[in-house]
Amino acid sequence: MLAFQTQRLELREFLSSDAPHFFKMNNDPEVQRFTGDGAFESVAATRAFIEAYDAYDKW
Repeated sequence: MLAFQTQRLELREFLSSDAPHFFKMNNDPEVQRFTGDGAFESVAATRAFIEAYDAYDKW
């Protein structure tokens, strides 16, 4: 589901196929510095997080 789009930005729900990119981003110390999140153990753990993410259902 696409939530918002501009010429340079697209906001949408996470997809399982985003896992490798989300894993890489979330394991960057500079990203962690601003999010306070810990690193994922693996791409599989990232995929499991995405598939269990239920915040969209709470909108």
